[in-house]
Amino acid sequence: MIAAVCSLLTQPARSQDYHVTPDEARNLALEIDSTMNRQDPKILNQLVDQSTLLSRIHLEMDPNIREQYMAGLAKGLNIFNLGNKCLTGMGDGSYRFLRQYNRDAESHILFRMLGASGLNYHDFTLVRIRDSVKAADVLIFLSGEDISKTMSNMAMALDPSRYSESEINLMTKFMHQVGKADFVAARQSYEQFPDRLREEKYFQMINLQVCQHIDKQLYKSALIEFMKKYPNAPNAALTLIDLYLLNKEYDSCLSAIDRLDSLVHGDPVLNFLRGNVLKKTGKDAESTAYYQKAFDYDPVIWQNMQQLVMAYMTGHQLEKAKSVIATYEKTAYSKKQYVDDLKEKYPDLK
Repeated sequence: MIAAVCSLLTQPARSQDYHVTPDEARNLALEIDSTMNRQDPKILNQLVDQSTLLSRIHLEMDPNIREQYMAGLAKGLNIFNLGNKCLTGMGDGSYRFLRQYNRDAESHILFRMLGASGLNYHDFTLVRIRDSVKAADVLIFLSGEDISKTMSNMAMALDPSRYSESEINLMTKFMHQVGKADFVAARQSYEQFPDRLREEKYFQMINLQVCQHIDKQLYKSALIEFMKKYPNAPNAALTLIDLYLLNKEYDSCLSAIDRLDSLVHGDPVLNFLRGNVLKKTGKDAESTAYYQKAFDYDPVIWQNMQQLVMAYMTGHQLEKAKSVIATYEKTAYSKKQYVDDLKEKYPDLK
C-alpha cells in the first residue's frame, strides 16, 4: 500500500475531463446510498481517486519526506477505505444522499451520516477519470475541511524537522493510543504535550474526539477551549450544537441547528434534532411536530421514528403511533429490532 501511494506521488496525473453531468452524479450518489445502507462499502471504498487527491496536496517539504508522510497519512486516515470507515461510524445508523450541486465548474454530492458516531456530512467533489466518475476530494463537516487540507495539516504537524525526539515519541504514542481506541491513555498522553503541541489545531480536534469518549464534563471543557481558539471554524455549527446541549442553552442550540441547516442548504432531518431540543424544554407538541416533519421527509431514520412513536404513545394517540410503525416497516432499510423494542415498551402496539 505505501509503495503504491508513493509511486502515485511521482507519476503524472492521468488524462481527466472534470465535467461530470448532474445525472451522472445523482446516479452515483443513489448507488452509494443504496449500497451503504445495505452495509456494502465497496463503491464508497473505491470512490476517492488516489492520484487526483494527492495532486491537490501542496506542501513545502523535502520531496523524500513528503512521499513518506503522504503515504503514511493516507493509510492512517483510511482515505482509500472510506466505505468501511463510514460503516463503523454509522453503526446501525444511516448514510443518506441529500443533494447534487455544481460549484466552480465542479460537481458535488452531499451525504448525511447519522449513527453511532453522531451526525456528520460528507461533500464529495467529483471528477471524471477516463470512463469513471471518481471523487477528487471530500469535505468532512466534522473536521471543517477537505481531506486534502487535513492531510496537509497533519503532515506539517507531524513533520519531524519541527520537533525534538521526545516530542515525536509522545506524538507517536498518542496517535497509537487513539488508533487503538484507548482513549483514557490517549488523554493522559495529550496532557503531557508541551504547549506548542497543544496549540496545534489538528491535535486539539483529535482531543475533542478523545474527550467525547471519556466524560461529558471533560468533553464540554475541551469544546469550550476549542471554540475560544477557533470561533469561526467551519465545523463550528456541529461543535456548538453539542456545547449548547451540554450547557442546557436550548435557544442557542436551536440557533446552531439553524446555522447548520443553512450550511448544508437544507436538511429536513435536522428537525429530528429540533424535536430533541424542544422535548428537553417541555414543549412536547412542538417537539412531536418536528419529529413528524423529519419522518415525512425520510421515514428510514429509526432514531426519529422511535421518538415519534413514543411521543404519540405519551399523547395517547395509538393509531398515529401504529401508522408511523407501518410506514417505517415498508421502507427498504427498516430494522425489526427497533420496532420490537417499541412493542415491548408499549404492548398496545402489538
